[in-house]
Amino acid sequence: MASYRANVEEKLRKAELDRVRHETERKARRVKTWLAATLVAVLLCGMTIAVWQAIQISDEKNKFEDQKNQANRLREVADQQRDEADRQRETANQEKNIAKQNEVIATKQAQLALDTFQFVIQEVNGILRGKPGLADTRHSILLAVSKQWDRLDLKLTGGVREKQLLL
Repeated sequence: MASYRANVEEKLRKAELDRVRHETERKARRVKTWLAATLVAVLLCGMTIAVWQAIQISDEKNKFEDQKNQANRLREVADQQRDEADRQRETANQEKNIAKQNEVIATKQAQLALDTFQFVIQEVNGILRGKPGLADTRHSILLAVSKQWDRLDLKLTGGVREKQLLL
């Protein structure tokens, strides 16, 4: 009976050791499963974050390229506008110079016309001055010519000269 008892106790101890070993192995498997699941979850999170960051970087790069392209287009438009402004400025300066030249020519022409008019008046006055009985006629002609002189002076020079007719 002692051997039976020792045998039963041995079996019980063995069964208890098997149960403890199985329990330990089951706990170890459960820990390994949780560790593997945790590792997979961490890897998935890491990959998700890496992909998200790659997408963000790509979007930012595309935005930067779009802004760079827009800035280049705006720079080209500004350059074209600057060139057009320079051309217009040059044209305006040329027109200003032409206007100055035309003004000088017009002033010379007005002076020539007025000098010619003055010469004719002086010649007519000289001829009529010595003639008896033509003093009133001479005076009427000179008065009419003087008024015409003033109108012509205003028309040709804009009244800038305000020069008196020498009679």
